[in-house]
Amino acid sequence: MASAVVAATPVTVPADAGWISTGITVSAGQALTISSRGYVITAPIPNFHRPGEFKSASGPAGQTTESTCGAVEASLPPEILAITGPCALGDAYFGELIGRVGTTTFRIGASDVITAPAAGVLELAVNDLANTYGDNAGTFIVLFR
Repeated sequence: MASAVVAATPVTVPADAGWISTGITVSAGQALTISSRGYVITAPIPNFHRPGEFKSASGPAGQTTESTCGAVEASLPPEILAITGPCALGDAYFGELIGRVGTTTFRIGASDVITAPAAGVLELAVNDLANTYGDNAGTFIVLFR
């Protein structure tokens, strides 16, 4: 049985943490109303700075003007991919808020409602290459109602 979402359950998702448990157990198909706020950076600013814009920074929707993480991953030479690791979720943007239940990973972005794709504990992360979370900064606050 899914645990009830307590009114206004906040979850902090640091950009450099990888997967964070929400402590919320969901049933497959269960809809959750959420709101997410915050700003994250998924790469060192000097490496990706453009005058007047921070290419590696985003809100929960991710870096929507850039390629998805999977497109970048596919372009990396094998020796670089061995260092960076694969994307947490290939079809999501860098910096996008993503979710996972068990082994099923899915996009959340700036959505107001998500539907659990499987039963289990809901986890959240900022999308990035698996071994590159250490250079990230910022936080998303996700509120479940």
